[in-house]
Amino acid sequence: MEIDRSAQWQRLHIASLLFFFLQALREVLRAGIQLIPALVAGLVILRDFLHLAIWVALGVIVVILVTMILRYLRFQFTIEPERVRIRSGVVKRLELSLDFERVQQAEVQRPIYLRPFGLCSVRFDSAGSSKQEVILPALRQDVAEDLQRAVRQAGFSADVVTAEDAGAAEQDLAAADMSFSLPLREVSRIGITQNPWVLAAAMMGLIFSNSLSRDWFVEHLVSVTDTWLPSDGHWAIGLLAALVITALVLGVAVVILSTLFFVNKYYGYHFVRHGQRYTYTAGLLTEVNRSFALRKLQTVTVRQGIFARMMRRWVIDLSQAGGARAEKFSLPIVDVTLRGQIQRELGLPEAQWQGVHPWFVVRYILFIAAALGLAFESWWVFGVGVLLMTALRWVYWRRYGWHYDGHWLGVRAGMIGQVEWWLPAQKTQGILYSQSPWQKWLGIANVRVSSASGSIVLYHLPVAKAQAIATDLTDVTKACDLRWM
Repeated sequence: MEIDRSAQWQRLHIASLLFFFLQALREVLRAGIQLIPALVAGLVILRDFLHLAIWVALGVIVVILVTMILRYLRFQFTIEPERVRIRSGVVKRLELSLDFERVQQAEVQRPIYLRPFGLCSVRFDSAGSSKQEVILPALRQDVAEDLQRAVRQAGFSADVVTAEDAGAAEQDLAAADMSFSLPLREVSRIGITQNPWVLAAAMMGLIFSNSLSRDWFVEHLVSVTDTWLPSDGHWAIGLLAALVITALVLGVAVVILSTLFFVNKYYGYHFVRHGQRYTYTAGLLTEVNRSFALRKLQTVTVRQGIFARMMRRWVIDLSQAGGARAEKFSLPIVDVTLRGQIQRELGLPEAQWQGVHPWFVVRYILFIAAALGLAFESWWVFGVGVLLMTALRWVYWRRYGWHYDGHWLGVRAGMIGQVEWWLPAQKTQGILYSQSPWQKWLGIANVRVSSASGSIVLYHLPVAKAQAIATDLTDVTKACDLRWM
């Protein structure tokens, strides 16, 4: 079915009320999470008025329902030959015009609450500094797919200059050159490879972030300890055992939740490459069809945490313009064979990692050790801090490396796990050469190379090498006539 491009303003399907309800609910929950310390303090201060909590909850529900209805009534859209225009806003009226050529990607989503109606949503990620995310909810599936196809064709037509290029573009949209699927057992490992212990540490930090939850936790912990060891005087052993058991239970719970989260996100993951376009479909409750044009590639990130290293698995993220705000195209778990295949597809080189000056080890050591010493008011802590930081920095320095071959700039870092950042040389947008007084004395310098999705820093290179890399990157960028996004 062709897209209706009559340029008439249209309303959404009535089922979009579900989208606006969930959108308002997420906003309330997000605000509630950010206000947890204030809410806890309010519960302490207003504990004599807790019987009114039901009325507060009803008020919140009414606000969500009113917001849902008003957003639905105030939302209109129209599809023109080269753009989509949207009017929205309850208090502040907005009109957005989004050219298909400027869209980074159009993502078709099939949430579970729209599937009974045969409807989809389309999420547009726009380019530029504003980096807006626009969602058209509750569209017919054929309309959603036509919109996605229109965005892809607009992107290809912007690069087509000859009939030969046009033929290559059509081939990109038709022929499948590579595909693979992730079985459920692989998808279930993703939650473990994402280092869930970091989330467990964050939860423990949340528990101890305010006196009410901290006192409750300590009180119950001491009560359990007294039950185990009521009078034999070994309370310290019982307290330690209780802390260990609590940490283990919390860790297991976080691993289970993390696994369920990523199973929901990547269930049925199927990857396909059509020429220069990568596409994957995945999702349990919300099925997502996301694509990525290789010409828009800005950086490649290859990550391996401690658990992923034990399982010999990696995560590969492909980034486009927008940095941390942009949604990454992710290959959430790959083994050795698949990693090698993807790297060959992207044209990544076999890295010849080079080290940096040992001054890298000294960086930050005295500052952090002095902060520890002042915090504990102890020279002994200061000395231990110096030794510990020196050991950690030495390990980090030994594993830190960089690679540059005129086409790709790469940096590797990590201690237990490992992260590699790769930047195509021709996508360089900024180069910053810097030297501190100590670096001048040692004959070394830093080079920060920026692209539209972030930056890579080469620390403590010999001055001649740093200047040569900066000069070569400048020449490569000048000679490149590709689009930057």
